[in-house]
Amino acid sequence: MTQQNDPVLITGATSGIGLELLRLYHALGNQVIAHGRSETKLSKLCDQYSGVRSIKADLGDADAVDAMMAQVMADFPDLSLVINNAAIQNDGRMTDAEFSASNAKKEIAINFLAPVLICRAVIMHQIAKRRSRVRIVNVSSGLAFFPKTSSALYCASKAALHSFSQSLRYQLASADAAVAISEVFLPVVDTPMTSARNVRKMSAKLAALSIHDGIEAGQDEIYVGKARWIPLISRISPALMKSILRNG
Repeated sequence: MTQQNDPVLITGATSGIGLELLRLYHALGNQVIAHGRSETKLSKLCDQYSGVRSIKADLGDADAVDAMMAQVMADFPDLSLVINNAAIQNDGRMTDAEFSASNAKKEIAINFLAPVLICRAVIMHQIAKRRSRVRIVNVSSGLAFFPKTSSALYCASKAALHSFSQSLRYQLASADAAVAISEVFLPVVDTPMTSARNVRKMSAKLAALSIHDGIEAGQDEIYVGKARWIPLISRISPALMKSILRNG
């Protein structure tokens, strides 16, 4: 559980679920460190929410991620919660003529490599400083289990993040690092990423509240909204779950 004034780092905090999480933890009295790519948006956040600290970094650049985390751990050595929320999703198919290798690299870097590097920085800080327990929350998707036809790299990156989170949890169980790993599995949420999709969406505010409740309950796996049906339907009829999400 996070206590009042505990530092909380949220990546992708300038919009969507990240912004709702910022609002929630700020209202609870936590010291929020808001990550984003836009200096303008970050500045507005700090003006609107007193006490919020911002940090600008391109999560598609591994060196920038390392530099960001070095600064965060130096400024907030008692960091208690990290929410790896930032992600991008490129539509399209590998068979499309306009497929971009550079866009693919950036999508994989932001969605998967950046959370890996952030986890590494927090764990090594914990091992060196022996601080109180930290929880890292990796925000994933139901598409980690059952990918859709489009956005193949997004689905693959979320599947990789899920596998990594599981392995990391195993490693930390036998290490003296005082770090807990949680995963969040989301349905379709109403965010800028899904603005063009004409389907029923969960509100970002409700998704953030569900994430918060799962964190406070200490859950390793937090299934939000309709994603709660994934474990059950997967056991009863994996084929049905695959067909539901294939064209999601």
